[in-house]
Amino acid sequence: MSLSRLPRELRDTIYDYCTSENGDYYFDSIEGKLRTLSGDKIELSLMYTCKNIAAEMRGVPFRNNTIHFTTSPSPDRYTPKYRNFSQLLEKLNLIKIFTLLRAGPFITNAIARKIIKSFPQSATLIKQLQTTKARHCYPHGLSDGSVEWGFDRFLHHDAIAELFSMVARNPAFGKAMRREFSHNGQEFRDDQDVLSLYSFYPKPWCVPNAHEIQTMMQHMPSYRHPSSHDRIRDQTRYYISAASQASEFLSKLTRPIRSSIRHLELHELHASFAYPECHARALIPFAIENPKLNIIRRISLWNNVLASQHLRDDEWYGYILSRRRMPIGDMDAKTVTNTLAPWLTEALALESAGMPPKAFSMVFEGEKDSMQPIFDILVEDASWQDALELWPGRHIVSNEILSGTSYKDFSSYWFRELPELLRDIIHGTGPITFDHCSGRDWNAQNILTMNSNCHSMEDWDMRWFLLRSRKVAPSLPHTWHTMLEKYVCEDENARSV
Repeated sequence: MSLSRLPRELRDTIYDYCTSENGDYYFDSIEGKLRTLSGDKIELSLMYTCKNIAAEMRGVPFRNNTIHFTTSPSPDRYTPKYRNFSQLLEKLNLIKIFTLLRAGPFITNAIARKIIKSFPQSATLIKQLQTTKARHCYPHGLSDGSVEWGFDRFLHHDAIAELFSMVARNPAFGKAMRREFSHNGQEFRDDQDVLSLYSFYPKPWCVPNAHEIQTMMQHMPSYRHPSSHDRIRDQTRYYISAASQASEFLSKLTRPIRSSIRHLELHELHASFAYPECHARALIPFAIENPKLNIIRRISLWNNVLASQHLRDDEWYGYILSRRRMPIGDMDAKTVTNTLAPWLTEALALESAGMPPKAFSMVFEGEKDSMQPIFDILVEDASWQDALELWPGRHIVSNEILSGTSYKDFSSYWFRELPELLRDIIHGTGPITFDHCSGRDWNAQNILTMNSNCHSMEDWDMRWFLLRSRKVAPSLPHTWHTMLEKYVCEDENARSV
């Protein structure tokens, strides 16, 4: 009996059996195609037996198999301009922050009302910019916004971009900024439109081609004295995030094929370029389009998140000491929560950005012995912030460091949702989990009692610093050196330092 004569229910069972691949599908970043776990081509010969069977099987392989994406080295890893896409984005961001501190006179009340209406969290920031002179405007936190100003990083960038789109309509703003940049050692060409810089807003998850990189560079001012920091950074190998690759792959499929996909797993094994913590935003349109889509983003805690921060520290110290590379030491415990904060806030912000509820989850992964110590630090920091929110002395802040956000400027405060988020993680009720980790809820009153003799935020912060005066390192046999060596380029283009 031919397949076409069998009942449809039985044919569907056969289709499911023939397309269920042991190990699912894996994206081959070199060929841009899906493969089996062993790297073989996917067997779909049954679909080609006749048109009717092909029509009945359309979408079945994607329904029955999870599609896996993993980080991959840039295909042009030996091209510094490509490797430094992240660096260009960071420069663009810093330029906008430099401008933001001087934009106050051009932020009219009408502009302020429009920005606050679109971004209610920006009210404190806008008020601060309007009422404080540039030389007194405290810049800390303006670059990411996740702490003092109540934003997740990408939403903060959205608010700044919207603000500049309005302010830049005033020609006087462009002239004033050209002067400010010149005083800061940065020059624009005579024929270069300064205002075009503020309408330029590349998406971090969109991997650029050579032309797009060149366009970015043309928007940027030149430096009278190029920084050796750039050359230090040219030695770092950047990876393309799994989320970025997934977004590009999905965009090339037809809508009916995309709608048949049920599960995506993103394996973020390496530190990636261009604010990778926000790259899951690229998948929001696909999750809206396909309500049955489930996305799991798996993050390597040590090889990705913590390694990325340690690489930046290594680059910075190499720059200020005019050395090619620093001996890699251990990481300060006080930087752990701050390093994780962008990933946590971005995951929390996805639903408000349009991600359907329960469509996305994020898992931090690693070896058991190395995961729990980091999670313990995170829980303890959350408990301290929880207690801080109850402490009457949190508003006692010296005028010298007051920025309009009071105690939220201090190192012992991270972001508003941190205590609630950690409780959700401990109880397993949120979208974020830490593998091999467990924790206990805390009593904030115990921390308040322990710090009863603190008289100001400076006292409280010093107590927290003493608590964090230690180092963290991966579990043996791993070391920071073995973890980070994969990120160091030794090609000819990186030997100019």
